[in-house]
Amino acid sequence: MKKILLGFTLLSGVVFASDELKLKIKLHTNTQEQNILMPPNRYISDNISCPQGKSWIQELGQNVFTANVPLISMYDPESFGLLWPALSLHKRVGDTSLYFVVQQKIDRELTTGPEDNITVKYHALIADGINTGVGKPNNKVLKGKFNLRDSEGNSLIGDYRDMEVSAHDNLWSGPENDDVLREMITSYTSKDNSVIISELLISDDTQNADFIDPINSDIKNILTVHVLLNEKDFESFVTDMGNYQITQDNSFLENYLVNQNGVEAIRDGLAIYKNTIAYVRSVAENKKVK
Repeated sequence: MKKILLGFTLLSGVVFASDELKLKIKLHTNTQEQNILMPPNRYISDNISCPQGKSWIQELGQNVFTANVPLISMYDPESFGLLWPALSLHKRVGDTSLYFVVQQKIDRELTTGPEDNITVKYHALIADGINTGVGKPNNKVLKGKFNLRDSEGNSLIGDYRDMEVSAHDNLWSGPENDDVLREMITSYTSKDNSVIISELLISDDTQNADFIDPINSDIKNILTVHVLLNEKDFESFVTDMGNYQITQDNSFLENYLVNQNGVEAIRDGLAIYKNTIAYVRSVAENKKVK
């Protein structure tokens, strides 16, 4: 896996001429009961599922999030921009799932208490919040090695660490925390946009849960390009997707990549996402040849 990460690092700034970004995009299909404030103009690639109906409800509270993708979130989730990404993309290449997720930063200072422990949450990939993931005997667990990198491929947490995703309540609770995200996730301490790459190398633990979406069956690795935007740039990108009819034009992302007036962090993130897909694909094809 270090070779893959080295590959996308060496290819940073180089854009391949190919179809990695030609994805079919649609509006989200979230039907959660308490999603009344969620804007309809949140977009997903058509291979991504969304939470439904009474999912992730315990007592009176519902964890409302747009789509079943890896999300940067605190122990006590906050909805609105953070969990309602402007755009979520997914591609599978070989045994690797590759996501691209655009989240809006929150606007408050995070505490150092456990309620603001923050990391990448994979709970929605292994539980639907209705039949699984909200209490015994339907808890789901996913174990692996986790890392966070900047846009140059440098680790933000030193090295891979153990991660155990435990989907057992609607808070996606757990003690895991990556302090480097505390500053990046909020415009209170970081007004700049950020591009972060997360990776989860899935272990061979027999207790690991199956993934809820068939496209993720038997994957060994989850790579996600996270783009964290301030409110102004987030809303600007949402407006651009609507104005240029992203759901009808599968060249929108390719065009945005070279749009000098586009949000720079989005363009940088798309370049990394595209190049990473191309590199992972080349590695998978070389394995077949051997």
